[in-house]
Amino acid sequence: MPEGVLAWRLRAPARFFCEAFLKQGAPQKIFYETYIIDVDKRVVTENNKEINLTTLEFDLLYMFLKNKNKQFSRDDILTNIWGDNYFGNERVVDDLVRRLRKKMPKLNVNTIYGFGYRLTWNKSVLLLNNFFTYL
Repeated sequence: MPEGVLAWRLRAPARFFCEAFLKQGAPQKIFYETYIIDVDKRVVTENNKEINLTTLEFDLLYMFLKNKNKQFSRDDILTNIWGDNYFGNERVVDDLVRRLRKKMPKLNVNTIYGFGYRLTWNKSVLLLNNFFTYL
């Protein structure tokens, strides 16, 4: 049997297993400071204690975590969190950020005067499908 065919036959089961494992949608966890954010369950814990976040607070946190060190205007946050059909005051964003900061004091959300907000972090670890990726 040619060498390339043998190697292909040996790799095929491993490739099949890896593809099947990734399709299962293994849990995704993000570690920020002392917080563990379970994206699939939409749960945030610190020292084995659950932090109760509202849907909007979790959505804002996840938006910040997906876009590290990116700055968002209040309009950007309104569109991403409330959707295009929201016609209220943009100061609701300030209240949402204030509530998130109160519940998660180690969260480093910076205010950009006259513009919006940004979550800054030095180094965090994303656990995706049991493989570590440093962000």
